[in-house]
Amino acid sequence: MNQEDVNLFDENEKVIGRLQAQEAIKNLKLHNFDADFFETGDEAVAYLKEHIAKGASIGVGGSMTLDSLGIIKWLTGNADYHFLDRSHTDDVKKVFHESLSADVYLMSSNAVTLDGCLYNVDGNGNRVAALIYGPEKVYVICGVNKLVKNLDEAIERFSPDAAFVCTSPLSHASIIKTLLTANISVFTEINLVSDGYEENVSLADEKGLTLFLSSTQLYRRELMY
Repeated sequence: MNQEDVNLFDENEKVIGRLQAQEAIKNLKLHNFDADFFETGDEAVAYLKEHIAKGASIGVGGSMTLDSLGIIKWLTGNADYHFLDRSHTDDVKKVFHESLSADVYLMSSNAVTLDGCLYNVDGNGNRVAALIYGPEKVYVICGVNKLVKNLDEAIERFSPDAAFVCTSPLSHASIIKTLLTANISVFTEINLVSDGYEENVSLADEKGLTLFLSSTQLYRRELMY
């Protein structure tokens, strides 16, 4: 392969990545995420610098993406912001807690599906916790290398021991089945529908997995119709 072929290959890869990113962004917006695409990492960092107000408190999740883009270096020792620095502290747990009430939280995801879902595998839970609730604004920075077709492909890349399903109740059954099929135990948040309960419970029993269906709302009379 000569240099011209290499350049053509690289350009084709960029085009494919751009098209996949546009598809993911379209579906992320359908799921009520704000999403943007940047041609380069420098453009993404410039966007953050423009949109994060001076004086803001900023927490971060552990991320090679943030580090490789120079975001951690930019924040470290920067007097314009109150950086909750997890890497230079004697009390990491305190920083984790303070980050949950930060003005801004920066993180990446392990994968982003083309149908508009974020897939996160978290050892401590601090990153996912901040994503779900707490900080005033959360920015999830991902390269096109994080794009996957669907949940099955995301699991192939990063397979956890257990998963929390925090999606629309109508999507719970299919996601739970996918996870159980991949030998992953599941906790799902409040279900307002009973779709797939018996099938998934049987599948969990068959595979010897833990399945916790949080259905505290399911049988409340005022919700029955």
